[in-house]
Amino acid sequence: GVPILHFSDCGCASWYDLAVAIKNICKDIGIIDKDVNINPISYQNFPSKISRPSFSLLDNEDIRDLIQFPHMHWIDALKKSFN
Repeated sequence: GVPILHFSDCGCASWYDLAVAIKNICKDIGIIDKDVNINPISYQNFPSKISRPSFSLLDNEDIRDLIQFPHMHWIDALKKSFN
């Protein structure tokens, strides 16, 4: 069959890292004007019936090699999405 390939930007981030980056970008461009605390939580504090690995990262080397698409760090891509 046809292979399914996934794509993501470079780097790795938790949901906490993503939330902090969004907050910082919003402060930098003036969407928000006061600092807010974002507190990380452990997966043990967020019960789920689904078993999840403690660390997982999408390897997109195959798709990058196939389509020769320029890659950037996820924070740079996130900043670009606010423009």
